Amino acid sequence: MKVDGGLIIGMRAPEFAMQKDSTLVLATPADLVVQKGEGQALITSIDGWPSLVIASLDSTHTPRPRAEGRAIRFAHTEHVGHVTLTAVADSASH
Repeated sequence: MKVDGGLIIGMRAPEFAMQKDSTLVLATPADLVVQKGEGQALITSIDGWPSLVIASLDSTHTPRPRAEGRAIRFAHTEHVGHVTLTAVADSASH
């Protein structure tokens, strides 16, 4: 996972580690909670591992955002107050 902008995220996962390039690796299942701020994160599955399924648990946002794929862009803007989830075709180019 790579995070851009002023997004502050709380995380809960069985294991996580920071890589030399500042990429964060989380074991799944994991919970990410937007604490505050605006920005985006690119969440990718490690090569050879299954695709990701990411869904918002925000009950006030209907329909709840959901995305499935090898790479998913997660974005949050404070004035909207909800996250958007978008499957990305090729994470290497984004």
